[in-house]
Amino acid sequence: MLRIILITLLTLITSNVYGKTSNWDVMVPCHGCSDYKKELEALNAAFRVGQTIYVVDNQNGQFYVNEYYVNSVDPDSYGAANANMRLMTKHAPGSPVSQDFAHHDAILTELTNNITQPFTINVSEFPSAFVGINTADFANWFTDYHYEKKKQDFDLLDAEMAAAQTLTIGVNVKVFSMSYTFTSTNYLEYSFPDGTSVQMKFEVMKNVTTGKYYLQFKDPKFLDSKSKAIPTSKNTLTYYISNGGNLAERGDTGSIRAHIEAVYTAPVLWIGWGEDSGGGTPTTVIRDCYVEIKDGKTTIVCNPS
Repeated sequence: MLRIILITLLTLITSNVYGKTSNWDVMVPCHGCSDYKKELEALNAAFRVGQTIYVVDNQNGQFYVNEYYVNSVDPDSYGAANANMRLMTKHAPGSPVSQDFAHHDAILTELTNNITQPFTINVSEFPSAFVGINTADFANWFTDYHYEKKKQDFDLLDAEMAAAQTLTIGVNVKVFSMSYTFTSTNYLEYSFPDGTSVQMKFEVMKNVTTGKYYLQFKDPKFLDSKSKAIPTSKNTLTYYISNGGNLAERGDTGSIRAHIEAVYTAPVLWIGWGEDSGGGTPTTVIRDCYVEIKDGKTTIVCNPS
């Protein structure tokens, strides 16, 4: 799927097994790269004599780390090859450096998998997607709701970050598998109690005041229980009602009716849905329906199937 997520997690810190380091040392990802490509990545990152540059190749949680030392930098040169460096060490899986990465990687991957797991939105205010679709700030509401539902995992993620920040080397978060977890989909989907659902795009954010991470949701797309998009205009809703089969199978019936009335805005006359203006016996069973609009009046007729 398209990688549309903006990762705003800036850096992690790994362990002190790297020995004495400077504030200028950096670490960059280069997954599945050749040694030649790794050296180019290191050259691109070099800007100061004495730097140590770690190029990390994460292969399914197994880490290969090339450690380079910057001997000289030409400040008047532009492009990648503006430095002279030497390869100090290749850290293979099983080495202390690689094991340290793998340890952090396993913890962070489990936490991000838990955070992105779907669940049912279980609050009385939102029994159905047919209600959520008429809530202008639903995505912002869900951002807070999701954080509370996943608070334990977010707290553990924050704790792992905080523990890492006491160590020595700044690490680009993209060296870890957690970045794959967050970018493996362009949306997350959550269900409502009546079987309807909502799909939303999201970004990983960090609260500048508290330092805590959370998911910011946006662009909700609401689906009925048959996974069909719920219409929001009169024309598309008219087609949906007339060609949607038994509306009772699409979600919570009260929520469906409220949404229909909200879209048509003008008073809606219901026939065969608990009311019958023709003097017949009212029914609470929603049958196949169609829409009649005449002289500005909307009538929805639901006949026995």
